[in-house]
Amino acid sequence: MSWWSSNRQQPFRRYHEEAEPAVDIRDLDQSLKQHEDRQGAIRYLRAFRQQWSLIVLSVVATVGVTAVLTFTAPKKYQATADVQVTPISATDSTFQGFNKLFKQPLDGSSAVVAAARVMNAPDVRRQTFDELGTRKNISLSATPLSQVDSIAATATARSPRLAADAANTFARVFVKQRTALFQQELHHRIDNLNKQIAAFPPNQRLGNFQYSTLQQNVANLQQFQGEADPSVDASTPASPPASASSPRPRLSLAVAFLTGLLLGCGVAIAREFFNPRLSDEDELRLAHRLPILTRIPRLRERAARAYLTGRGVLPADAWKGYRTLRAVLANAGEGGGFPRSILITSATPGDGKTMTAVNLAITLAAADLRVILVDGDFHRPMVGSIFNVTTKRDGLTRLLAENESVKDVLVPAPSHSGLRLLLGTREHSHHLHLLDTDRFRAMLNSLEREADIVVVDSPPLPEVAEALSMAEAVEAVLISVRLGHTRRDKLEQLRELLMRRGVAPVGFVVAARIRAESTGAYYDYTGEVPAPPARRATRAPKTSRSKVIRAVDQ
Repeated sequence: MSWWSSNRQQPFRRYHEEAEPAVDIRDLDQSLKQHEDRQGAIRYLRAFRQQWSLIVLSVVATVGVTAVLTFTAPKKYQATADVQVTPISATDSTFQGFNKLFKQPLDGSSAVVAAARVMNAPDVRRQTFDELGTRKNISLSATPLSQVDSIAATATARSPRLAADAANTFARVFVKQRTALFQQELHHRIDNLNKQIAAFPPNQRLGNFQYSTLQQNVANLQQFQGEADPSVDASTPASPPASASSPRPRLSLAVAFLTGLLLGCGVAIAREFFNPRLSDEDELRLAHRLPILTRIPRLRERAARAYLTGRGVLPADAWKGYRTLRAVLANAGEGGGFPRSILITSATPGDGKTMTAVNLAITLAAADLRVILVDGDFHRPMVGSIFNVTTKRDGLTRLLAENESVKDVLVPAPSHSGLRLLLGTREHSHHLHLLDTDRFRAMLNSLEREADIVVVDSPPLPEVAEALSMAEAVEAVLISVRLGHTRRDKLEQLRELLMRRGVAPVGFVVAARIRAESTGAYYDYTGEVPAPPARRATRAPKTSRSKVIRAVDQ
């Protein structure tokens, strides 16, 4: 059973209260959360699909720039020399009181980190560059390797030989400076011990334990004279590298590809997140739970203006969309046929509601139905200008005020048998107080006695709240949506306004960019209905032309 046939006995404008089984609130919250998560994921995937060109452009740009920089950058070579760090134990009696040696910290921390910090000092680098005789395009770094108690003395240069020489010089200078400090402290320590030994009286030296200890300490320290710092040693020298360390084309391009991909995806998500306009049909289905009745291809401004001014015809694929809408509405009424009254509205100006109302009325009239098209948009009445009708522009106001009969205010639509117009004018926009539900429903009843279907072009409901009375009075409400133009917040506001009045829209009429399908001659049919009548030879007033141009966006 189709969706329409299962609901044909229920008015589309009303929500019906039905007894519902008891639902666990926790299950409901979990279902809502899952729905929101699924909707968010779908929205992100939709953003990737719609912004695929931006993502590709980001990847191409990032990879291209990286490739240019990589292949034009000069090559750099990296060499590393290892400096072994052997910290002196805190309980070693030989070097007690020495401050220049690297000792094992009592808190258990690594002495290698402290040694690397000293090696990175400016004076070590300065002396290294002095011994090399240059510092141009050379960089030095000391990295602690606590697992193996060593320091990686790394040098980067433009040639393999220079990189190896710089790394070895860096390690050698560090050990040399530490050795100089150690020897300086060693000589100072020996001198102090000798002074203490000389201070002993000759008669107290023999058999004196303290005197013997001092002599033993001096003897132990003297064996380190001229030796290197026992806590550091340049153990493994650097050798010239076989290949350059940078640039690395494969790695750089792979990183650039991932970076460009992430950047493009991030920009696409940001644009989707901050874009206030609808961009995809899936969002309509998920967020509003209403069917899409038909899809109308968006026309170029020139083609739309030519059609509305009578100098061109509507493309065949556009008529196909309106014929589809007519077929969908054929059994959407309360009694199983067409709805007796249909209102076309939108969330914002420029969503295509006037174009939909006009062409739906023309298509219905072409099916041998008696149709009345009501121009209910007091602020932007366009129906009279589109059909080039200048008489009885105040028919809607007069009929609402019950000053005229239906037959006296209706105007035949030129070139469209079976279609009559009930026009409004901007000059009577101050009569919006006439738009109460009972009055408008009574007017519809009188119009329905003269026609099979009444089509109403309504103003955007969020802009003119008085038009809610129209929506409450008609049998079916259609919402015109223009993808890329309709604002999400305005559409939500429209649905909220309708919900407060108990009005359930039938569905959406979507205007979007549709790819031309290669269907051969099957849909090559353009003669169902003629275009709006051609203008008379006399020049139309300037105001009329400006109104017609504005109708392109409505």
